[in-house]
Amino acid sequence: IERGIPPSKILICTFTNKAANDIKNRLAQFIPAPQYDLWIGTFHTIALRILRRDCERLDISEDFIIEEPRKIFPNLKLETGKYKMNAIMRMIEILKAKGITPEKFKPGNEWQKTCLEVYKAYQNYLKENNILDYDDLILYATRLLEEFPDLREFYQNLFDYIFVDELQDINMAQYKFISLLIKDRFFFTGDEDQAIYGWRGASKELIYRVPRDFQNTKIFNLTRSFRLPQSILEIANNLMLRPTTAIPNLETGDAIFYAADSQKEEVEYIIQEIKDLVELGFFYRDIAILYRLNYLGKIYEEGLSEAGIPFSTIRGVSFFEREEYKPIIDYLDFLNQLKPDESLENNISYALSVLGLKRRTKKVEQIVEHHIQNVNLISPYTIIKEILQYTKLNLEGIEGFLSFAQNYSDSNLKKFLNDLKLYQEMDLTNWTKNTVKLMTVHSAKGMEFPVVFVVDLVEEIFPMTKSLSEPRDLDEERRLCYVAVTRAQKRLYLLYPKYRSGRQQLPSRFLLDMLRKKEPF
Repeated sequence: IERGIPPSKILICTFTNKAANDIKNRLAQFIPAPQYDLWIGTFHTIALRILRRDCERLDISEDFIIEEPRKIFPNLKLETGKYKMNAIMRMIEILKAKGITPEKFKPGNEWQKTCLEVYKAYQNYLKENNILDYDDLILYATRLLEEFPDLREFYQNLFDYIFVDELQDINMAQYKFISLLIKDRFFFTGDEDQAIYGWRGASKELIYRVPRDFQNTKIFNLTRSFRLPQSILEIANNLMLRPTTAIPNLETGDAIFYAADSQKEEVEYIIQEIKDLVELGFFYRDIAILYRLNYLGKIYEEGLSEAGIPFSTIRGVSFFEREEYKPIIDYLDFLNQLKPDESLENNISYALSVLGLKRRTKKVEQIVEHHIQNVNLISPYTIIKEILQYTKLNLEGIEGFLSFAQNYSDSNLKKFLNDLKLYQEMDLTNWTKNTVKLMTVHSAKGMEFPVVFVVDLVEEIFPMTKSLSEPRDLDEERRLCYVAVTRAQKRLYLLYPKYRSGRQQLPSRFLLDMLRKKEPF
């Protein structure tokens, strides 16, 4: 940019919407270009932008709906159990991650034949109902670039520079998509130690494929850590069973191990430490509690709540799945799909029931009537603000939701809802809010906090030994633990309860590796 390259000629592809928004905010400080000139987003948002322009070439209506698979599968009315359907759904998602369509899939056994039949029925249903799921965004955008050379040439000439983050966590379909956009200059970043999405089709081997696919690729090895002090970096290297691979920063840091007698004592210890940290000048927002699975967070939520410590839980789910936002999102969806032949009175009654209002007031009825009659003239932001004002809905994290809605103009409700489906809860979280953050390690990927508590470091939980079927699964669990400990910038707590639910626990093998004495290599 300093050399005069227009921002519109640069594509930046990130792993999360939060990362994309962070980059946009930083660039906005010194780039005069309007936001719509910037090509910054996740693989899915970039693919969506390309599809919106030319999807009709693939016989897809431009007003297609984006939906997640778990909401589509029940509509197929297949005679199979819930858990079997989940297994089939995962199989289809893995196939799509590899770029394998029903036409390309060659089943090798009876189970795969069953999956193929469902895969065909699923794709037919999507086609008939003008729906694309998340993976389809990548697959169809790739088809556009493959089947229409003029489009491929257009985008390759559009982007002088392409930047892609988190190479180790993208799948083959995403890699193929971004490769078709590259003409000359690209910059991939990746860290094999942070490859934690193999379970959903990601391949860390892509790091080594890039030099084979693109001639004259230059490789830069980053040998200095800009975040981690010596004490935490040493623990991370011990965990990975290797000598030091990076020079630490010049900051001082602490790594603290605590073996609690029980989960209850573990929680009490964390609460007291948080109080002490605040006395030392830390803010609540400086602190994160990381666990392996979402259900493990409940005991920490209860403990912090009882102690009066403010906290926010980030569950790493689609924003559409947040239960407390269901009334407002269902209301927006209702407005988006208004039936012109329905009476105004019936529409108002239905809208009020969607919002879950037990008592009808004249003012709320007037607002809803105004929205129904002028839906194409009011922005999503205005609708949301008015509903919140007159219904008194109390929604945590509403600031991020409203900020997102401000990007959409009048009559853009459909686009707003479609784009919202691509956002995770963490993408719209207010990270500056002065609360302790609770989340899984997967959700913490790409984040950093001055203080991190990594909890429940026991066998069968971290690593999840019961679900491991082969050595590479254990390797991914180890890398996930590496992600956890390297989120800490100044102080890292490693905790393990000796007893959980009355049962004695074995300390995690990862914990033992991290705490072993440094031996000369």
